[in-house]
Amino acid sequence: MLSQDLFFNLKEIYFFKYIFIFFLSFSTCLFIIYISKKYPSFLDKNFKGYQKYHTFPTPRLGGVGIYISSFIGLISSSIFLKLMFSSFPAFIAGIFSDINKELSPKVRILLISISALLGIFLTDLYVNNLDFITLNKFLGIFLTFIGILGFTNAINIIDGFNGLASGFSLIALLNFLFTAFFYNNIFLMDIISIFIFSILGFFILNFPFGLIFLGDGGAYFLGYMFSFLCIFIKNLLPQVSALYPFLVLIYPIYEVIFSIYRKIKRKTSPFKPDTYHFHMLVYKAIKKFLRRRYTKNFSKENTLYFLKYYKNIKEKINFLANPLTSIFIFLWILPFQILAFLFKNHPPILFMCSLLFIFYYNLTYKILVMYLKNKI
Repeated sequence: MLSQDLFFNLKEIYFFKYIFIFFLSFSTCLFIIYISKKYPSFLDKNFKGYQKYHTFPTPRLGGVGIYISSFIGLISSSIFLKLMFSSFPAFIAGIFSDINKELSPKVRILLISISALLGIFLTDLYVNNLDFITLNKFLGIFLTFIGILGFTNAINIIDGFNGLASGFSLIALLNFLFTAFFYNNIFLMDIISIFIFSILGFFILNFPFGLIFLGDGGAYFLGYMFSFLCIFIKNLLPQVSALYPFLVLIYPIYEVIFSIYRKIKRKTSPFKPDTYHFHMLVYKAIKKFLRRRYTKNFSKENTLYFLKYYKNIKEKINFLANPLTSIFIFLWILPFQILAFLFKNHPPILFMCSLLFIFYYNLTYKILVMYLKNKI
């Protein structure tokens, strides 16, 4: 374990850097909120599309604050500086959408693919072993490419409510930070802390009030960096199982897999958005629960009172349900975050926990469908 003296030293050296990164992210996001009032093209005014649960025009460029502050924080690390540059095509693919200049799915995938290949060949980071299996370079690069492509989109898929994607990212990064601390790896602790404070500067403006959104650019950037961070953790901490980061990130990973399966089963395109993602069902279930709580005491005598104030009650329910959805999911994934940390160097147990999560997800999804009486 890290000695108290060493920890105190680390805290003293890096404290001001992390505070600066936090305020850089926070102030950038504040500036975007301010400037969006003067340039309405930066605002998301669409309240009727899929995954549209906000009620007032909101800027979607929160990822810019995270990207800039991460870039400044990582400038002294050559390998992560290369990743910052290589992530730019994927980041830009999302930014175009965030400023209401939509790109087709094919163009997005192309730009993310360019970022994936640039990252692999500039840093020479790729999956070379899966605990008991050693991969040759070609297969390792191929699997890494597919993994980056998938997970870059995975964070975007769960980005539906205030704080959900960024909050999940913070939980996962804290898990990685505790592991780096456990194995006394100061360099890895520094890298992870930079991402934590970059996201935190955005998070407090996004959760719970949704003053700014992460946007596709921010979601793509986080998904991309997580992909390489997982490989980096395995390389720096060989005693940790390859299944450890997989279990930490299994929620968005399985969300992508299950979404593809669900859409194919319903004979729709995997690229076509729908309203049956896990977090959307949680949101609908919370709204239904709150509606019942607010209306259970109404009788014929106070029906007129209810109708008079129905709009206010509806707005209050919508306001509460958005952040409550994120809180529910944070608590829902917490047991598996704890299991991942406790058994980080036990591949068989991590494998069983991964299977348990799949059962857990499917069971919760089925319960939500039954509660909502939806036919999926």
